[in-house]
Amino acid sequence: MDFKILVKKYLFTPPHVKHCSQTMYQSLSACINLFKTTNDICWLKEIAEVSDKLLNIQKKDGGFDIGYDFNFGFEHKKGESTSPELYAVTVLNVSYDILVEYSEYSELSKKIKKSIVAAVNWIKIHSRLKHEGSSEWVIPYGPYSTNKTMVYNGVSFAAGALGPSIRFFNESEKEILINIYDGFCLYLLNSLTSGKHGDFWFYNDQERTDLSTLKREKIDYYHQAQQLEVHCIAEQYQSNQNQNEIIKRSWKILSFMAVKYNGRVPYTNSDIYFRGHYHLWGLASIASALSTCKKFVSIEEHPAITNALFNVANFITEKAWSGEFFHAVLDKNEKPLTELPFMPRSDAWVVASLSKVVADSAKFDETMLEKVITSYESIKKCDFSGPENHSVDFKKKLVINLYKFKNGR
Repeated sequence: MDFKILVKKYLFTPPHVKHCSQTMYQSLSACINLFKTTNDICWLKEIAEVSDKLLNIQKKDGGFDIGYDFNFGFEHKKGESTSPELYAVTVLNVSYDILVEYSEYSELSKKIKKSIVAAVNWIKIHSRLKHEGSSEWVIPYGPYSTNKTMVYNGVSFAAGALGPSIRFFNESEKEILINIYDGFCLYLLNSLTSGKHGDFWFYNDQERTDLSTLKREKIDYYHQAQQLEVHCIAEQYQSNQNQNEIIKRSWKILSFMAVKYNGRVPYTNSDIYFRGHYHLWGLASIASALSTCKKFVSIEEHPAITNALFNVANFITEKAWSGEFFHAVLDKNEKPLTELPFMPRSDAWVVASLSKVVADSAKFDETMLEKVITSYESIKKCDFSGPENHSVDFKKKLVINLYKFKNGR
């Protein structure tokens, strides 16, 4: 066997990750959407089962961890809670609202509420004023690695978790939490940059001093979609004027890109990061984010938004479907990277997003629904666990370090 093929096969085989938090909460989101679409009791049972699994991976500190090592500018170690994984809390709130209506799930509902309260306390501990005298609040992306904010999306996911959860606290605690929540929204609104086709966040905190111009100017459209979606969910529970403004200003660029590229929205504003490949876990988020934000924009905008989100959804269902699941990555020629195995984390994001599109559609696509259900069954069959190409294990670290040494970096 060719040496390069051996290296690729044995050193770059994605590590196996058990019960990644993202796989769990996006699978839960899919179950919620499918229950709302079909009203089938089997999906209510799935909501309960997946909620329970998600509770079981919550860390002792109240936070959630993605379940593997990776680098976000600092090294994240498996087992350490991070602010982006607070998305789990947003979804658990929606799950709670469904399950609490059924007496057979009263005990599970109590467990979910207890979990939410613990996660909010984690947010309280790690949040801080941007600086003394400021009204803006921030939270580090990975507080066990650095106290720096690093990237904006961690603050969005914290706000998305906090908004729906404030209702579970007494009045004096609510006052403290609302102050933090308002501060998150103010910070994020002030961090938006105006653009010709809509406003956007740069991916990295613009006050960082360790970035090249290229990295400073990086725009991540996929994460912006995920930020938009959690802000829309939070706004439905705890309204905030600044958050409402964030929603109204941040959806337009995503809609514009989805129309301009006929659903083929690039990951970032530069091909240097992902070689122009389409990573489906993020691309799909644009469809569900646009579907969710329709509640907050004028009805005159709805046809254009619907057209944009279906551009994305149809592109994914037509180009990425394997017959059993959605391929994780498409290349620039819209061909699946078939050397990558089935990756449940990626698929969970796709089925959550497409199930949201189906749930929100006046007349949903039966074929899309069938693919979503089939794909969910594939995720469940492997116990919500499997290979993960974003994970950094010993083999990948070794190759990265050898590459840096070879290139004098």
